[in-house]
Amino acid sequence: MSERDLARLLAGLSPAMEDGEFAFCSVPHGSSSDFDRLQPRGTFGEAEGLTLVLPAERARAAALPFDGVFRLITLGVQSSLAAVGLTAAVAGALAGEGISANVVAAFHHDHVFVPAADANRALDILKALSAGVDDDAPARYRERFGEMPDRSLVDNGVLRQLMTRRSHRRFRPEPIDPSLLYSLFAAAFSAPSKSDLQQASVVRVTDRDRLRRIAALDDKVRWIADAPAFMVWCGDNRRIRRLAAHRDHPFANDHLDAFMNAAVDAGIAMQSFIVAAESVGLGCCPVSEVRDHIDALDRELSLPDHVFPVAGLCVGWPAEAGHVSMRLPLSVTVHENAYDDGELVERVTAYDRRREAARPTPAHAQRDVARFGVSDDYGWSEHRTRQYARPMRTDFGAYVRRKKFDLS
Repeated sequence: MSERDLARLLAGLSPAMEDGEFAFCSVPHGSSSDFDRLQPRGTFGEAEGLTLVLPAERARAAALPFDGVFRLITLGVQSSLAAVGLTAAVAGALAGEGISANVVAAFHHDHVFVPAADANRALDILKALSAGVDDDAPARYRERFGEMPDRSLVDNGVLRQLMTRRSHRRFRPEPIDPSLLYSLFAAAFSAPSKSDLQQASVVRVTDRDRLRRIAALDDKVRWIADAPAFMVWCGDNRRIRRLAAHRDHPFANDHLDAFMNAAVDAGIAMQSFIVAAESVGLGCCPVSEVRDHIDALDRELSLPDHVFPVAGLCVGWPAEAGHVSMRLPLSVTVHENAYDDGELVERVTAYDRRREAARPTPAHAQRDVARFGVSDDYGWSEHRTRQYARPMRTDFGAYVRRKKFDLS
């Protein structure tokens, strides 16, 4: 009997790869008999023509054009055509590793066509999905936090993507397809929003002259001029105020919370964009330094009252792999029932040592040596507390008030 339960489907996935490579070809309607001799593995009629799925060598022999070659992984579990979630789980696990999946549902089984170059990796991913165990998960955790987890880890494609994410500041020159960007914005603005107020907006900077002017505001951000895509995510409290006026209702929440809600909405939307972008292989880097010259940025973007920049974001196809930035351990950031930082210094000191052991900071890269000297005990906490020993963005509060926010 065909199985419908997703847990049992995944447990019994039994993926197996067939020999040979396959091609997807299209031929005119009414010509299928001309190609019966090719013994296609499958056919599907579309408005534009008849799709043939057949061994790649037969397609070449028949001089049929095709784009890419694929290997076929058959899922041994007998899945019901009414089952919910199997295709999403399989495609999601592969997408998390940047592998496309063309899933064909037949009466007894599901069949997954994957790019030939990724086939062996895809098979391993599906086997791990079935087993519910990923032997690399503890290693990824250690790379991220510098220590082994103290309990077992749940793993899937999304968790793996987030655990291994890295920021990218160097990009290949090729552009991003506009349809892809449109899809990423759609995903970003599907994010949660405080009370459904939807107080986030984004300004895409497509004018390269304008982008060069923004990049020239500060030496620290000159690199953004080379990004294939640059945008500024904004908190937008203007929209709800305009609608309140249109509806002839008072706006009775003109205080600090109005600013905070809009800022948080923008941050959530930007992070959702980043997750979506990285799921298709793009690299991203948020850029808060654009706020170092807030008035000039405001003028470049023509931001009206009650709209303010939260962060810039560079997006493109990565030119290099980058590295995973080690994070503070969960014992520092996750609190149970009540906030407790009683062991903060001890835990951060241990974290500093782990991080420096993994990626040592050379003396010339230490921050503000003229003021603080070269430290033999340098680490994340020394680096960041030196950073905050100097005033930064002291004009931001005044700027926000000029945008007509009441911060009381």
